[in-house]
Amino acid sequence: MEEKEKKAYRKREFTAPRAEIDWYPTIKEEQCQGCKLCYEFCFKKVYDFDETTKKAKVVRPYECVVLCSGCAPKCPH
Repeated sequence: MEEKEKKAYRKREFTAPRAEIDWYPTIKEEQCQGCKLCYEFCFKKVYDFDETTKKAKVVRPYECVVLCSGCAPKCPH
């Protein structure tokens, strides 16, 4: 690993703008039970809750912090 890469890794900096990093949460719609835990947990407001379908959905994917998976263990389904 080059020194620049090591430094970026240590600081958790990325070498590309966030909009170019194709990483964000997804929701398996068939498994969503509408508990809202991911929606309520996410401080970056990545999710919205659709009152019609009673399911959470990802609406601001690139607001998600890269490599964050804090919402995943919150989901009981």
